Parts: sequence; structure tokens; C-alpha cells
Amino acid sequence: MKQTEEEKRVKARQRTKEWRENNLEKEKANCKRYREENKERVLQRHKEWVEKNPDRICEIAKDWRERNKEKIAEKNRKYAQREKELRDTEEYKIKNRARKALMARIKRGTLIRPFNCDICKKECVPDGHHEDYSKPFEVRWLCKECHGKKHRKRK
Repeated sequence: MKQTEEEKRVKARQRTKEWRENNLEKEKANCKRYREENKERVLQRHKEWVEKNPDRICEIAKDWRERNKEKIAEKNRKYAQREKELRDTEEYKIKNRARKALMARIKRGTLIRPFNCDICKKECVPDGHHEDYSKPFEVRWLCKECHGKKHRKRK
């Protein structure tokens, strides 16, 4: 009795699956090595998968949130505690005054927000980035990406 090509592929997949189950540590090491050696390719394939499967991403996220309710609640409690402590600092009060003063001028129309980022020139609704909070109206207008990069450089 000759096997068809499909039957051969099915048996090969089964053998591979059994080997992976019996050699879990080796399989993890192989996967890790592959990801390190092919970082760009793995990232590109992941990006493509995410773009093609937005519903699946939502489903995975929802499942994770369902399984980790206590973890999320604990993280939220810690965040709330840190925020409460932060709000009591003098530095926070200075920053908040500068932000409020800037927003007040924008709302009154005495300060016009531009329509593009100072760094990358992308058209957007930019954030006002303060280099010095004691000068509330001296800001650089940055898109979300550039603003995030600017803050990550500081740390």
C-alpha cells in the first residue's frame, strides 16, 4: 500500500509535533536562537500578522484581561497610589501650572497651536513639550511619536 503525498505530510507533522512535545527545552532553545538570528524577519512577519488579524488581537487581549483580572487590579492600585504621591510633590504642581496656563491660552486663542511637528514636520495635532516648566509658554510642538522619543531620551 503506497502512501499519498498528503498522508506523508500528515505523518511528518505528527512526528514533528511528538518530537517537540518530548524535547520541550530543546525546542525552546531552537526557537530563541531562531528569533535572535532572524530578528528583522520575525518582527516583519509579526507586524504583517497583526495587520491581517485585528479581530484575533482583540480576542487575545480580551482573553488575557479575563485571565489576569487580579493582576490588572493590583497594577491599577499601585498606579493610583503612585499618582496620589506624585500629585503631592512641588514638582508636579509646577508642571501642572505650566500645562494649565498653556491650555488656557490655546482655548482663549491668544496662542495658536500649529498643525505640524517641529521635529519631523508631520501634519498632526501636536503636544506642547516643555523643556523648562518655569517658562510655560516656551514649548516645542511635537507629534506623539517625537514627544515620546523626547521623554524616553531624558530617562
